[in-house]
Amino acid sequence: MLLAEGLGLPLWPERGTQFAIDYDWLFIYILVVTTAAGLLVYAGLTFLCFKYAKKPGGKSARILGSHKLELLWTIIPTAFFLSFFVFGLPIFDAATHPPADAPEIFVVGKQWMWKIQHPNGVREINELHLQQDVAVKVTGTSEDVIHDFGIPAFRNKIDVVPGRYVTTWYKPTKVTKAGEPYHIFCDQYCGQGHSQMVGKVHVLSREDYQDWLAGHKTDNAGAPGDRPTDGTAAWHGQQLFFKMQCINCHNNVYDADSVNSSNRAPNLEGLFGSQVPVEGGKTVPADGSYIRESIRNPMAKVHVGWKPIMPAFPRAQLSEEELGQLVAYIQYLKKGKLPKRTSQDAAPVGAPTQGPSLGEGSPAVPPPPAPKNPNPPAPAPTPKGAN
Repeated sequence: MLLAEGLGLPLWPERGTQFAIDYDWLFIYILVVTTAAGLLVYAGLTFLCFKYAKKPGGKSARILGSHKLELLWTIIPTAFFLSFFVFGLPIFDAATHPPADAPEIFVVGKQWMWKIQHPNGVREINELHLQQDVAVKVTGTSEDVIHDFGIPAFRNKIDVVPGRYVTTWYKPTKVTKAGEPYHIFCDQYCGQGHSQMVGKVHVLSREDYQDWLAGHKTDNAGAPGDRPTDGTAAWHGQQLFFKMQCINCHNNVYDADSVNSSNRAPNLEGLFGSQVPVEGGKTVPADGSYIRESIRNPMAKVHVGWKPIMPAFPRAQLSEEELGQLVAYIQYLKKGKLPKRTSQDAAPVGAPTQGPSLGEGSPAVPPPPAPKNPNPPAPAPTPKGAN
């Protein structure tokens, strides 16, 4: 096996859990025993074919049977089959009984995607993020037809069936490398798009996993489309950031000649954790308390170089939960993560696709209808004899 792997020809898929290792050893043991038994049978058959071949003038001896021989070829295979059972029983038992304290992740199969939700509400589609050395219980079902949620690196697959909930569990032991995730496949034919029903598993260290749960897509940081993880506090904070028009002043457009230049307040990228100079010659740390105070009472500590024009947001306008979500989003905003004021998201399904653009990356919209003429021209006179 080592020679094959050295030549770039691995015999086994990558093993990402202890169960995968135990499963492979059981598979190897059964493979060796059955291969040896098969070779022994074929070798004996070949030997006996030549030994007892019909010869000229010869006469075959009458064989009445042997109880000892029959017991021998009954007991030996039975012993091997029992060894398969003894070897496999604890592996099966471990695979079907998740730890009682394992957090539960829900997986829903739908033609042709996997929808995944974590215990804290974080949602993913065709991706699964797990923490190294932490067991998780997976509960699956289907919205339409039978699918099969399979992860080869974990040596685990389970049918997800409409109207039923099925469970399994994983405890990944190896952190996946950047750009080399484990794969998710649907192992049950489910229709025309079956081959496209795939996904990725990212196993992260404890620090990276907590960072990801906080809303940071650490597996794709800084790349186009990088955004807070769906369902996290930072994700909700981003919705509020646009809903409350914070982006109108706190944006990353600095070109004075640009029609979109309206940055009347500091760019919040990389603000969290930095030192902020405020009026009065002081410097304060940009932590959660400072950001909360700056939203509730922006005149308390005014950033040097900026006019005190930000309005206050009392609890009547912004609840404590929403305030915490905004703080989480500002903490998420590292350099380059703040979207442009002109949205670069894909157009909604059914949105118009023809007409002038609203700006870079904005969905195209049709032009407004031409205004009606308040003084329409008089109708032409009807020629005589036309009637």
